[in-house]
Amino acid sequence: MVLAILGANGQVGKSLYDVFKSSEHTCFFYTKEELDICDKYSFEKMVISNKPDFIINTAAFTQVDEAETETK
Repeated sequence: MVLAILGANGQVGKSLYDVFKSSEHTCFFYTKEELDICDKYSFEKMVISNKPDFIINTAAFTQVDEAETETK
């Protein structure tokens, strides 16, 4: 199984790394610097090149107050 895990530097992403690092699955871990999930073309390129069976999105906007005003 091939997995793409987004938000690799976050708490959940790091935990998934610990779980999957020694598994038999092929895993690609992406930080926000490595893959901008808001950039459709970069995202499509990642999917086409890695052909993941599953994409796990753990990316998050953690500035709760800013999320209220920065809706985009």
